Amino acid sequence: MQKAVSTRLVLGIALVFGLLLGFGSITCGFRWFSEDRNTENILAIDFNSPGSGTTRIGAQNFTNSTKSELTELPDRITNLTIPTQLFHQKAAIATWTSILTQDQLLDWLEESIHKDWQVSTFFRTEFQKAMVERLSQRSPELALEFALDRFEPVRSSLGSIVFFNWAVKDLNGAIEAAKSLDLLDRYWALRSIFESQEGLAPEQQQEIARALGDETYALTFYFQSLLAEGIEDPENVWFEVLELAVPNNRHHETILEAVATAWIHQAGLEAFNEISSSIKDRSTKNSVALGVLLDFADVPEQTAEAFEYVFSQNDEFPWKEPILNSIIWRWAKYDPDAVLRRAMTLPPSHFKESMIEDVYHGKALNDPKSILSNLNTVPRQHQVHIGKIAVRALSESSPSDAVNLVLQIDEKRLQHAVGVALVHHWAKLDLKDMKTWVLSLPENEPLRDTLVASISHLFVDSDPQ
Repeated sequence: MQKAVSTRLVLGIALVFGLLLGFGSITCGFRWFSEDRNTENILAIDFNSPGSGTTRIGAQNFTNSTKSELTELPDRITNLTIPTQLFHQKAAIATWTSILTQDQLLDWLEESIHKDWQVSTFFRTEFQKAMVERLSQRSPELALEFALDRFEPVRSSLGSIVFFNWAVKDLNGAIEAAKSLDLLDRYWALRSIFESQEGLAPEQQQEIARALGDETYALTFYFQSLLAEGIEDPENVWFEVLELAVPNNRHHETILEAVATAWIHQAGLEAFNEISSSIKDRSTKNSVALGVLLDFADVPEQTAEAFEYVFSQNDEFPWKEPILNSIIWRWAKYDPDAVLRRAMTLPPSHFKESMIEDVYHGKALNDPKSILSNLNTVPRQHQVHIGKIAVRALSESSPSDAVNLVLQIDEKRLQHAVGVALVHHWAKLDLKDMKTWVLSLPENEPLRDTLVASISHLFVDSDPQ
């Protein structure tokens, strides 16, 4: 009974606190709204709509005097009074472009490319997009002419807007205009034309793509549409895409990789057995194997599984050795000790030594100070190579620590090799400090003569006197 009363008391307090908090939020919200948003709505622009420039009506607010200023256009674009806040800028752009005549659009577009119009890159780009869209609805030929006179990436960005709007209004006209473009420009023009047409049958897309000299793009666009809708049944989608995909087409290989990745995510890594066996073209098989398995191995919790899977395959497995080496490199960054333990279970081989070297390479980059302090624990055949990597990495952040650790190396052959690597890399960072350190070494220090001889040409290049 006492527990029930206590529970009701807690709930009651929580309810009262919630009501107070709610009233406070409403009061603050109302005060903000009434102080900052107390006037009528005007146009806003949505720059993420299809065609990268479609406008819409939105709820951005200005004072009456501000709205009046926006509709009183100056003769030149450079005389515009531009709002400071981003959403006010977007609304202003929408207002200006809605009342500009065709001649004004042409004039302002030309003026917008001049350096004397000192505005942010964002504002210039978004204003050009809005003006090109408006012009493309009236005279797409003139809008395209302006777009094609620009450099990339502005050229394709504005050109895509033109073809999207042109195709909405006149599909055949847009297709004819696209035929005059060079091959690279036809790619983005074709994409924009397809994006503008809802419900266009695959056969119609293929016919349009054929007319523009890139029939395979119709398939590419169809595949991309499948991916955009989400892959609920990747196994069936895989076989559909595989049957239609064109061998040695990088766009199609990328899509195959995406579908295969979705299938493995759903069914596990063993699904790659069926994926690999279903691909007949060797080049496509190699590309998909590399992309999918390295993508899987990029997740730290899955790297060891990826290694075991590929390692267990026979030598006919597509690109087995390069894929294994790439997986080991990733694994050594995530968990070097686990890689070292696994390597020690393998029989002697070049592969085992390479695996061990990758472990210490990763450690030398991630914790160079520890590696230099314990070079004697690194397998002897790898000490020089790993010591050089570690000393270069440490000299980037702490040359003094690198210097002290080099002087503590007992074995002279190893000390000299690592010391030479240090001064050569240090010279790139701070030649003066490096020279000062080398020349300050005691005359009886054997390392001094080795380093002076090694970097003598650096002294000449930097100080010929």
